[in-house]
Amino acid sequence: MNLNTTYQDAVALSPSFGLQEITNEKDQWVQTYGNNDSGLKSNYTDILAVNYLSNGKSLNSTIWLASGFKNSSVPVYDQPFRSITYGMLIDADSNPQTGYNGADYDFYVELTEGKLNGYLYQLSSTGAYRLVGSKIDLTQPLLDPDALRGSITLQLDLSSINYLSKYNLLFYSAESFKSNEVR
Repeated sequence: MNLNTTYQDAVALSPSFGLQEITNEKDQWVQTYGNNDSGLKSNYTDILAVNYLSNGKSLNSTIWLASGFKNSSVPVYDQPFRSITYGMLIDADSNPQTGYNGADYDFYVELTEGKLNGYLYQLSSTGAYRLVGSKIDLTQPLLDPDALRGSITLQLDLSSINYLSKYNLLFYSAESFKSNEVR
């Protein structure tokens, strides 16, 4: 009897589900930092829809945007002091008292000065957070001229959040410049 095989067979996966879609109305922005949104609210962060599915091992999502970077006459993604973020908040227990405003994890990619970095944080009701994992300098997709052409893909390994049996998702984008941010 192989103990490794037995252990792997005993690992509980998250539920699998087929393709789901959420659609969004345009131009619903919230000022989250600062008090000036001039130069923000670009089509790069305007989410039109999100598709997502899971095989029980990973959660895959595609965030469909109003515009891609390839269509830009002004490359806002590599300007100093500007950041563009695409992510999902994960509510692991449907309890608004845990995590940050009910969200227990924040999984996102951030594009700053032409570099793409990915992060997964566990969130606390105290406002604190803990880095669970990161991938720094994922610039390879940006070398492709068709990269980020109107969508961004997020793939979360569900083992990193302990294969939750049930969870809620909120997808978001954010754009910041200096001390101002909209989501």
